[in-house]
Amino acid sequence: MTRSCSLPPSSPFASWPTALLETLCRSYQAHGSKVDGRTIASLPEAFEWGNEKEPADFAEALTKAHVENIKVVYDRAVLHSGLWKFVDFIFENWKSDNCGMVFSMTFENKHSLRSFLDASPRFCRDTPYMQYFHQDHKGAGERVLVPTHQCWREVVNGSPGLHICLKNNDHFNNSVHVDPHQIVTGKYPGICTESAELGGTCQYDLLSMVKHGYDIRKLFGV
Repeated sequence: MTRSCSLPPSSPFASWPTALLETLCRSYQAHGSKVDGRTIASLPEAFEWGNEKEPADFAEALTKAHVENIKVVYDRAVLHSGLWKFVDFIFENWKSDNCGMVFSMTFENKHSLRSFLDASPRFCRDTPYMQYFHQDHKGAGERVLVPTHQCWREVVNGSPGLHICLKNNDHFNNSVHVDPHQIVTGKYPGICTESAELGGTCQYDLLSMVKHGYDIRKLFGV
């Protein structure tokens, strides 16, 4: 099936950034097709989560997919030149205590993205404990000792910032979200200490961590 990504001038999406619409179009058109031998379900909410009800058009697909959550991520990502280009297909997205999305990329882009994040002074690598809640494993020990994802945080010192988690050994099931209060103040330089290799890891801020925890508590009405 060939799906058109044309939008009428009256559509609220028509004025959205071209790069974002191109990614959304690619995801919309790829839904149900095979990529690297996998049948993918990009933007599944647009197709009613497995009911496979075809949207009337691109505009309806965007509305049903709640792409305003994706735009929150996009608007933050484009502050870092070259970052958004790593996003290939967008799968699910959400709004909770943060706005985020699940995406895929090629293996080549995944290696390049890791290098991009490690080299950037504006991103730091999470320690195993601080990426604990972004793992596929259920067991507490496994989450720390055998992580399924490696995560990076935007260095913004308590302001809204990106949190990017890349799936190990797979170019699907990567996620990125914008935390209202990012919890890092800096990035350790590329050196080793006597006790641990800290180079590139995050310097965490206690006050921002408290604010981040409060965001999560509000979500659950605590």
